[in-house]
Amino acid sequence: MIDIEKLFEKMPVDDETIYENSLFITKNGLNMKFEEWAWSNYKGKSLIFIESEIEDLAVEITNSNMKELAEKVLDMKIDDPVTLKVNAGFVFFNFNFEII
Repeated sequence: MIDIEKLFEKMPVDDETIYENSLFITKNGLNMKFEEWAWSNYKGKSLIFIESEIEDLAVEITNSNMKELAEKVLDMKIDDPVTLKVNAGFVFFNFNFEII
């Protein structure tokens, strides 16, 4: 069995972000990390994928494709706006922002 936490050990972390909750998820062969966070005057959620696993699905990494995938994985509605960033082999999909 794969230790999913080890897959995310080299994931970049923002020192200014407060990570409130995190959960490792494996669903349909995808390993992911779900986070709830606060940064500056914002709160939000992130679903972080391993870039090579998304590429293996032959899915283009776009906002709309990642939104659709995240909604299926999390079984929840995701509100716009969303942001997407690819960094160091990870795909960061951020959503459901709130001003605090």
